Amino acid sequence: MTSERVFASILDEWLTIAPRPAGADEWEARFDEMASEQAHLRAEGNWRTGGRTLLHALGLQHDEVRLCAGLAWLLTPDGWHGLGTTLLRALLDELGFTALEEADVAGASVVTEEWSTDNTTRADIVVRLPQSATTVLVEAKVWAGEQPNQCQRLAELWASESPTLVFLTRTGSQPLTAREGDHWIPLAWASVARLMHQVDAPSWSPGARELRETIEVYGGTAHG
Repeated sequence: MTSERVFASILDEWLTIAPRPAGADEWEARFDEMASEQAHLRAEGNWRTGGRTLLHALGLQHDEVRLCAGLAWLLTPDGWHGLGTTLLRALLDELGFTALEEADVAGASVVTEEWSTDNTTRADIVVRLPQSATTVLVEAKVWAGEQPNQCQRLAELWASESPTLVFLTRTGSQPLTAREGDHWIPLAWASVARLMHQVDAPSWSPGARELRETIEVYGGTAHG
């Protein structure tokens, strides 16, 4: 029995129990009208479902490695994102580096997935400013937890550079695996999105805007 016949049979049974309510024809007309309006809205692209960004559609909105790669791209001064040094400068200001020379910031190098010299540990993002001998090491988390002694190992293995240690998470929490005395600066992904809004400009590439929206919508505590 097809679903239509099943529905018709159930309807007949229902009508034998209770008479057709007054105004039912009007209800059906209104329902048809709403269905037609929905179809029109969908055709115009104004009725939307699913992921709000391309990265979500690709299932990458919580992919830690790719989000870090995207953030590192935005922090690289000469990338094709169109930001120049603006986001990197905003992040450095957020971390307390407010007196750096522009040439120093423009000369920054940004590396992802950098291995320690003994090849036992990887840092998610390492930013180096050669002129001021400044190093910023970012350990990022989205949903994954910390590995055993992870932040302790990062602080120890990059200690020769006296890096500023940043723990980037959805909630902006302190790391659980840090040594006592190591100063980790907590930072939330939502704060990164806020910094991106502060430096927004027409020169931003579509990819930069896409990444910002993905971080803003899916990187905070209020969204999935």
